[in-house]
Amino acid sequence: MTESAADSLFPVPDRQMIEMLRAKGRELYAEFSRTPIGKHTPNLQFILQLFRGSPLTGKYVLLALEPHRRWRLAELTGVRGNALRELSEYEFADLEEAERVVYRLRWQRLTGDRLDP
Repeated sequence: MTESAADSLFPVPDRQMIEMLRAKGRELYAEFSRTPIGKHTPNLQFILQLFRGSPLTGKYVLLALEPHRRWRLAELTGVRGNALRELSEYEFADLEEAERVVYRLRWQRLTGDRLDP
């Protein structure tokens, strides 16, 4: 694994790490799907930390439309003060389903592979 910029606390995965992650993609997603919110195994926790530590520009996030009731997928612009780019075709009434979609999109961005629901 290579180091990222000096100010980053998260590792930047190299090609070898990406290949190891790809090999466990379905297994990790199945685990996440069962329990999107809560405790996770060390391997899944590692993936989630990579997702959370990724660059802000284009990062998928959930925007609460109604607290605890409705969410919309959005992307961060990476520029402080700029509005989120809301993706209106993705709206959710189930937080766990919303988290699964974010996981799949972040996985695809990290590995280039698509995970089917």
